[in-house]
Amino acid sequence: MKFTQSKDVAWNYLEDNIIAFNLGGNREFHHLNATAAVVFNALGTPRSKEELVQALTTEFEVSSEQAAQDLGSLLAELKAKNLIVEA
Repeated sequence: MKFTQSKDVAWNYLEDNIIAFNLGGNREFHHLNATAAVVFNALGTPRSKEELVQALTTEFEVSSEQAAQDLGSLLAELKAKNLIVEA
């Protein structure tokens, strides 16, 4: 399964973070910390969980196991906020 950014999201960097605005549905602003920003930016093109784990381990000093565990909850949160969709 792959994920990608929702087309209904406008976003920009604020230092190492991202501010995202959901243009559809709830029309809310969301603040993404540096970790979520790496994942969200990578999802500019469809990516698998494995590819996202690799992006996290490249950017941060974290094991693949820890990155995979944290990624699962992050993806669920981003999907719940309608910031990403399944590709």
